[in-house]
Amino acid sequence: MIKAEQKEIKTAVKADEKVNKAMAKAAETKSKAHANLVESHTDAAAKVAKADPEDRAKAMAKAEEKVADANLKAEKKMIKADEKVLKAQVDAAADKATAAAKTEQVRAEAQADVHKAAARN
Repeated sequence: MIKAEQKEIKTAVKADEKVNKAMAKAAETKSKAHANLVESHTDAAAKVAKADPEDRAKAMAKAEEKVADANLKAEKKMIKADEKVLKAQVDAAADKATAAAKTEQVRAEAQADVHKAAARN
């Protein structure tokens, strides 16, 4: 029975590690997406500033389009990162539940064996 409990604990630790790893990767992905977004905003502002006065409206329109695209890309990356974390959390919960069920099954079988042995005596 102790072996089953050890397996359950090991499974829970591994599951938690996977979740923590996914969360760290998501944070890194979000950070990179945000950095790219800031860079896009900076580039767009610089292009508008460099534009000739008569071309400024056109440059602003292009800049707004690029910024909107950058915002969309960043948002998609952040959502995907969050989805991966959620998937890891769901998988971890499933692994933990399965391990707990197996431990409980071993306990029940051990208890049944004890009752059988007691009934024989």
